[in-house]
Amino acid sequence: MDDKIFDKIHEVDLKETMETSYIDYAMSVIASRALPDVRDGMKPVYRRILVSMDKMKISNFTKSANVEGQVMKLHPHGSTYSTIVGMVQPDNNITPLITGKGSFGQHTSRELQAAAQRYTEIKLSDISKDIFKDLGKHMVEFIPNYDGTIMMPEVLPVKFPAVLHYAQSGIAVGMSCNLPSFNLKEINDATKHYLLTGQHTLLIPDFATGGEVIINEEAFQQINTTGSGTIRLRAKATINKNVISVKEIPYTTTREAIIDAIIKLIKSKKITEISNVQDLTGLSGMEIEITAKKNTDMKVLLAKLYKWTPMENTFSANMNILVNKLPKVVGTNEI
Repeated sequence: MDDKIFDKIHEVDLKETMETSYIDYAMSVIASRALPDVRDGMKPVYRRILVSMDKMKISNFTKSANVEGQVMKLHPHGSTYSTIVGMVQPDNNITPLITGKGSFGQHTSRELQAAAQRYTEIKLSDISKDIFKDLGKHMVEFIPNYDGTIMMPEVLPVKFPAVLHYAQSGIAVGMSCNLPSFNLKEINDATKHYLLTGQHTLLIPDFATGGEVIINEEAFQQINTTGSGTIRLRAKATINKNVISVKEIPYTTTREAIIDAIIKLIKSKKITEISNVQDLTGLSGMEIEITAKKNTDMKVLLAKLYKWTPMENTFSANMNILVNKLPKVVGTNEI
């Protein structure tokens, strides 16, 4: 064997090499994958999907597979279709960034999956078109993509604090984020009020699945001032004779989880008043129908369901986002 080969081999400290490599990897995941940027409220993958769609000048519906392929020029980490699906779902986003045609599944269901990308179609939603309308006016910096062949905006020139409007979660290395969503009009009104008076408005989370947020002033204040806090969400139910109809559920659960919990309560005889439970979700919207036996105290039954099933659930806010390209947990006031 040629001795010159051995001349090129050099010893390294394995511990030091592993530590350096892992720190580089961790920082890449934190800054370039898992956490949204305060400036436009988006993780890099969301931004790259929208930029790709804008570059394709998609004014009419096109196959999702067409977009997925183009995104690879900006995002080399594999298929982005699952992310596209989440950006389309109207029960996942109060104001979706992408409009879809076809079956994109539902955030309220763990079993109803989206159709394959070759069957669904997408286009930019009106709010996304508005974001890109003034992109060419040098309002944001442009950076090269991963191989230096395409220039793309570092962030998108959104016109409102978008990071507050889109619920999203991410797991980085050693940290994570779990952002609640807030009503768009309330965000804008609060922003305008702050600009004019310097005073903050208390913002209360609002989710695309609907339901009710149980009043907890202390938790609301924590989310607004520190970016952390736990709130309780409750399904919205109506009672008609011996039937409970649920048409809005907490953002943190699914229809199947609620129905499974009710069936377990029936089988364990912890609840004996229910004769039937079924998922009636269809074109008219989401609905879980719970039928009780005659002479049941329906208000008491509903209270039991809130107590023992995910019809009442919690959302733990952890508003960990990139501020000046570094992770920081911030409240709505600071944002």
